[in-house]
Amino acid sequence: GFVLLGLLAGVVDHKTTGAASAYGSAMYYSIVYLITGLGTFGVIMLLARREFEADTLDDFKGLNQRSPVFAFVMMVM
Repeated sequence: GFVLLGLLAGVVDHKTTGAASAYGSAMYYSIVYLITGLGTFGVIMLLARREFEADTLDDFKGLNQRSPVFAFVMMVM
């Protein structure tokens, strides 16, 4: 829905002069969303391989003390 909204933002008064900019914005959103999604689930998978319970948000309490690197990556993502 957000990608379609970004594409429609380039069409004003039935003129498509801003369509290239809108397409670029929609692609930027899609790529950033993909990277953050893959990064977040990648960290969760790596934590699960270390026998870390990652079923609920409460399971991530104290992650900074147990694994500061994973905590930093999760913060960035």
